Amino acid sequence: MTDNTDKPASSSTTPLARPSSAAISAPSAAGRMNALFEAANPAAAVAALPVPQLYEIVTQVGFGDTQELIELATPKQLRGCIDIDAWDRHELTMATITPWLGAIIEVGPEKVTAVWEALDTEMRALLLQRHTFIYDLSLGEEPDDSDDAELLFTVDTFFCIKLLGDDTHNRLVRRLIEDLYRGDSNLARHTTTCARSEPPAELEDYAYRWRSGRMADLGFADYYEALELFRVLEPASVKIGENSREIIDAAIAGEGDGDANDVTHSLPELARQELRGANFYGKALASLLHERPGEAAHFEAASALLVNKLLSAARVRLGDSDAVTRAARYAFATLSLGLEHVSGGNLERAVAALGSISLMRLHRVGFSVSVAVAKYARALVPGAKLADDGTHRILAALSGARPWMPKDLDTPPAAGVRPFSSLADVSAAAQALAIIALRIRIAEGLGADLQQRATGEVMLDDYARTAVVRALLGDATPSATPLDIADFAALKAKYEAGIPHIAESAAAAALKPLWQRLGLDPSPFLDALILRYCAEIADGVLSAPSLDPQFISGVRIAAR
Repeated sequence: MTDNTDKPASSSTTPLARPSSAAISAPSAAGRMNALFEAANPAAAVAALPVPQLYEIVTQVGFGDTQELIELATPKQLRGCIDIDAWDRHELTMATITPWLGAIIEVGPEKVTAVWEALDTEMRALLLQRHTFIYDLSLGEEPDDSDDAELLFTVDTFFCIKLLGDDTHNRLVRRLIEDLYRGDSNLARHTTTCARSEPPAELEDYAYRWRSGRMADLGFADYYEALELFRVLEPASVKIGENSREIIDAAIAGEGDGDANDVTHSLPELARQELRGANFYGKALASLLHERPGEAAHFEAASALLVNKLLSAARVRLGDSDAVTRAARYAFATLSLGLEHVSGGNLERAVAALGSISLMRLHRVGFSVSVAVAKYARALVPGAKLADDGTHRILAALSGARPWMPKDLDTPPAAGVRPFSSLADVSAAAQALAIIALRIRIAEGLGADLQQRATGEVMLDDYARTAVVRALLGDATPSATPLDIADFAALKAKYEAGIPHIAESAAAAALKPLWQRLGLDPSPFLDALILRYCAEIADGVLSAPSLDPQFISGVRIAAR
């Protein structure tokens, strides 16, 4: 199994039609920006961009190269970009908002005033309040000039603003105040009065509330609401024909405050690239849109809503391109797993499922299926303390609250983890856990103390390999009693040409007493484990350059 989401996309596997605007049909952020400027009416083309797409272009291309784009953007679009970037959970972060304010100030006083007026009153006051102290000169307040802080007197002589930030922030505040007084002195005075008099905690609370409402219009749910994606359900309760799609349609159809770009119907380009992977969802969606191309807008919007919710649940900023890519990969992989489970892997049934089941519920099915694997993995963790590093990696990936598929189980194996994306992944993980459970049972049956802490001297499978050696030597009641040099010599003499394949009668008959003692019935998992143990014994004992115990590994040894 391989992680298909890492494969390059081909045009033939793209399931969603791109929006018709040339501005967002180019593959890169820089290309999309250039296409905007080449449009017949660049200002209208920019104004038609959904906020997340404008944000994506600016943050990927960089503020230094997008000044003209920022100049054409509407105040509400720029407010939306600030909404996305200015908050870390419930707290305003000046480090991420400063580049936006700096870029807007570079356009000129008129742009500054228009954008500032689009911001909420609380947000304006909060931005000015950070790293400043404001004196109201009209009330007779005297500025404290006992320190080295810079004092800025407003042109109307009403206020003195002490700048308490670093040089960059102080320069930004100075230019902001100057531009505001040039553009709208009443707005400047109102902002300064609010910043001076309103409690910071109250300003931040209200600013965050307004921002949350607008983010919901953009498809970004509140963090706690977005966690609904990870609420386990009974997969069998989700059925083809249940007609839950209308719920998603209603959410997408919600209108913001009237502007076309207040509600996004399209995926960020980074997320779109992940959707091009040839997973089961991509194939089913391509088949559905081939039959019903008019459905493209719905699935564009529904996919965007799903990814946005996942970004909210993961507390990911859109500016973190790597995190956005990982979130989109997880969303579509989990969705694909859910769709495959509901449809039984039948493409025709999958198309019917997409026509009647919401993507959110399909995602929850996929997550719930992976959680069932996680419960099995968590039950094995206590008994695997003596296991090898690879086993610990597998259990760590599978046993989390949000389980991941360990790439150790891929073919070929690799480092790291990836999302579950198919029923084949679930099967591979379940088989790996079944073998781990069998290894634990065998070791426990041979007297291993599985609760002791691993010391590196004896590992989980050393007990089984030791008992296998004794069985191959013909012991009537094979045990994990430590082996000595005489045992190694006898094994090497008997199997000098190598341990025969377990399917051969000699080896099968030799090991039969061991499995009888442990009460193990023949099974494909046991056959696989026997082959593994025999190969490891051949490598660690028969291939040793000497019978000296220091050269032998993988078994219990009587004397080191």
